[in-house]
Amino acid sequence: MVSTGRIPHALLFSGRAGLGKMQMARAFAQYLACENPADGDSCGRCPACRQAAALNFPDIQYVFPIIRRKADKKEICDDFLPEWRSFLADFPYMPYNRWMDAVNAGNSQLTIYVTESARILHHLSLSTFSARYKVCIIWLPERMNADTSNKLLKIIEEPFPDTIFLLVSNEPGKILPTIFSRTQQINFRPLPDALVSSFLETEKGLDSAGATAVARLAEGSPGRALESVDSHVEAAEFRNLFQDIMRSAYARKMTDLKKQSETVAAMGRDKAARFLSYTGAMLRENFVYNLHRPELTMLSEPEEAFSARFSPFVNSANIRQMSQAVGEAREDILRNANSKIVCFDLLLTIMMNIRKK
Repeated sequence: MVSTGRIPHALLFSGRAGLGKMQMARAFAQYLACENPADGDSCGRCPACRQAAALNFPDIQYVFPIIRRKADKKEICDDFLPEWRSFLADFPYMPYNRWMDAVNAGNSQLTIYVTESARILHHLSLSTFSARYKVCIIWLPERMNADTSNKLLKIIEEPFPDTIFLLVSNEPGKILPTIFSRTQQINFRPLPDALVSSFLETEKGLDSAGATAVARLAEGSPGRALESVDSHVEAAEFRNLFQDIMRSAYARKMTDLKKQSETVAAMGRDKAARFLSYTGAMLRENFVYNLHRPELTMLSEPEEAFSARFSPFVNSANIRQMSQAVGEAREDILRNANSKIVCFDLLLTIMMNIRKK
């Protein structure tokens, strides 16, 4: 695009979390700013490259969801720049839960507020500092509220000639349609398991078997794979809870299921969503294991010990219903539905299907 001079005024980098979309957006913005680009990449040495890499280049603006904290006067993205720089340095694959921790969000919903639109418009109205283009990188534009989206609609549709928007989205379907329609989408696809496994061996020093197991559960996302490696405590917690729920569902222990649903709901929205993602993955792994092709599954040793006995109860008669129920429950929780009701309804659905043959 750069070599031909045909750069769209608004690019949308979309795909599941952890694929490196923000890394690509940053590299693209740095390439645009570089004083000595060569062989399709920035030089990495000029002042513009060094400033861009340090997230301190005046012609590159970052917009991201925040939690307003009037007590310490933090109300716009600029107020969170120290946390943002640390977050990108420590977690280049942008795990959303880590950003929530960085801004002490608790269970609050992170949002790109309408006050941010005024800052964006002011920044873009200024002349460039040293680069040819002003670049505005918006992380998770799906978290712009309606007022913010409407305020930015005209500038995204008809920006200044030297302005480029880079939108980085995990859920492009949730972007306001009038914004979405004005972007050129580049879809990032999941990576092959073999590539993710090789990446883990290099980055984390895992052996081949361990890296392969993690890669299969990561579903093509190196970011998710890194989180799995770094979250042994959470992985054990999820494994034990999943197994307890399946035992209770099979035994039809309603009281236990009620308590377990409350345990999931008490995790908070994002952790509960991660647990339900794990539950969906385990149901699929057990279904494949039940086909007597254990070499196609990627289960840890404790998971396989459980699946050897449990997998016969995950079959063609119930896998569709249970997987669909888990997916719908996860989406409902992320949309701020009542977690206790959603989780208990899900566990009842699993209980009603677990004995089907």
